[in-house]
Amino acid sequence: NVSQGENFYLIKWKGWDDHFNSWEPEEHLQCTKALRDYFEYSKKTGKNFRKRKLEIEETSSNRKKMLIEDMYQKVLQCVENYDTAIKLVTEMKLKRRTSVARHRKTKKTLCLESHQALKNWEKEINAITKGFDQAYLYVENKVDFEGPPENFIYINERKEGPGVVIPKDPLIGCECRNCFEDKKNCCPVASDSILAYYKSNGRLRVQRGVPIYECNKMCKCGPDCVNRVVQKGRKFKLCIFRTDNSRGWGVKTLQRIKEGSFVVEYVGEVITNEEAEVRGKYYDAVGHTYLFDLDFNESDEPYTVDAGKYGNVAHFINHSVSFEMYFYTEFDNNDSVCYYLYGLVN
Repeated sequence: NVSQGENFYLIKWKGWDDHFNSWEPEEHLQCTKALRDYFEYSKKTGKNFRKRKLEIEETSSNRKKMLIEDMYQKVLQCVENYDTAIKLVTEMKLKRRTSVARHRKTKKTLCLESHQALKNWEKEINAITKGFDQAYLYVENKVDFEGPPENFIYINERKEGPGVVIPKDPLIGCECRNCFEDKKNCCPVASDSILAYYKSNGRLRVQRGVPIYECNKMCKCGPDCVNRVVQKGRKFKLCIFRTDNSRGWGVKTLQRIKEGSFVVEYVGEVITNEEAEVRGKYYDAVGHTYLFDLDFNESDEPYTVDAGKYGNVAHFINHSVSFEMYFYTEFDNNDSVCYYLYGLVN
């Protein structure tokens, strides 16, 4: 339907009776592909959408004129006093204008409420990440009135799930004073790996599949050690944003990220393999998953990270349109397996 130059579509709500069908403006819809397919089909069958739109507008306008005229005549017939009739018609028009104004006010109110809720959430997130991450995390929604995601709790560090205990202390530490100069005796070599980072820029120098071992709190080296990158937190400005292609929330970078640069850890709830099987069935049903298996060594007891309810900014990377990062396996302070995201391309 077309009203005042704006397209409206009759929506059948899933799971609701036809009685609840409603006309919605195009800006409220999140089915861009379905609309595009419809218009392309119309062109293929020889229909001219613009011509049809004008016809609809003209027909709609004529129909409205007839209805108004009919209503006007009935009011005049039913009311003996002509002045009273004119007053009633005027009041009806005024009510219509008030209804339109109320709709516009409601729309503006929803926009302001959504914006304020997201700003509050942004401040809350950055208060949580203060002391962990170096860079600010932004939140924006320029698409709809959606506020902060429900049933999601932002965390910085992994959370123990049912029946899981995350070790608190590392097993070993190096004796190096300068881990780059003495890299042959540092933590990575002691774990049958190699130093993962370049000294000059802190970016990865190892191939995919090579496990990363950083120095830990038992090591003699200081916080400026070349082998302490992830521990310094996220240093790139990122933004959780509402996508305009019905994919929900996504993540974008607000500054250039070079290949091999550490971006963010995949944080979530660490759960057992059995619990992951149960949650996996639910995620399969809803069409997305937040599960990552921590099974780098076959001898290790299998665990899984679930970022569905508890997680950090990496939770929203699952929804991103283009994925230009790569997962690396890393062993942290407690010799536990973690997943970290590094830049795949510049």
